Amino acid sequence: MDSSLLSSDANRVNAAELNAKVNAAVLKSGSDWDDLPEGHVLLRFSANLGDIIKEAGYSEMYGIELSAPTAEGQAAPFHTLLILQKFLRANAGQVNAASSQLLGALKWRKEFKPLEVKKQVFDKTKFQGLGYVTRLKGVPESVNEEDVATFNIYGAVKDTKKTFGSLDE
Repeated sequence: MDSSLLSSDANRVNAAELNAKVNAAVLKSGSDWDDLPEGHVLLRFSANLGDIIKEAGYSEMYGIELSAPTAEGQAAPFHTLLILQKFLRANAGQVNAASSQLLGALKWRKEFKPLEVKKQVFDKTKFQGLGYVTRLKGVPESVNEEDVATFNIYGAVKDTKKTFGSLDE
């Protein structure tokens, strides 16, 4: 048997085991977020969220509607905390820096409207062959009946001015 195939199978098993461990940790951390200690960085960040959303005039991030805590000392909803955690990690746990970055991102999203942009249809001759989106059924280790996969084809651009020339698009 080809040793590269064995290596590939071993990598797939290791990736599946790692994925299961990560999923378990996420589920555990989600339940732990119900009882965050007073002063926890996520509590401090989520306490600022109402003001951040108000200043930005926008509250969607990555398809999640961010929600501020409903009571003082209480954490924001779980999916909001996941987003806040990403901004904290990107800013070494610094609430002020994470807040500034989130505010900037929300303002940009308000202006750019990414949820509308994803519905746009572009000239096929301009972008054809640069990437593919497909649906996969029966993906091993996936909890979904159907998964979406994207493939970017690097080096497929034939005319860079035509493909990337318009900054308005």
